[in-house]
Amino acid sequence: MKRKSNRFQKGSVMLAMWLAVMACQQTGGPAERATGAQTAGAQLYQRLACHGCHSRQGQGGSVGPALDRLDERLSRQEVATQLLAPRRRRPFSRMPSFAFLRTEERQDLLAFVYGNGD
Repeated sequence: MKRKSNRFQKGSVMLAMWLAVMACQQTGGPAERATGAQTAGAQLYQRLACHGCHSRQGQGGSVGPALDRLDERLSRQEVATQLLAPRRRRPFSRMPSFAFLRTEERQDLLAFVYGNGD
């Protein structure tokens, strides 16, 4: 009896490992997902013309603040609030609201401006 139980346990462990490997191959590992979010965020940054007002690495506009080293000045939550309701943080802000973006799109944009997408 012990032998069958031991084989069953080994088989269950092997099945669980195989499923985990297959899941990672299909969806990409954590690093791939982060890179995907940064890439999607970079595309949004261009599509929404954020560079018209903000600069990164000396490139872009000067109406809004530069986005270099943003993590040293603002938390992700503060920037998320700025995207949704810019006048909540700064009543006279000229930044438009991006509340129309889906949650995933806002997260992608944050991944780009905070990530290593420099």
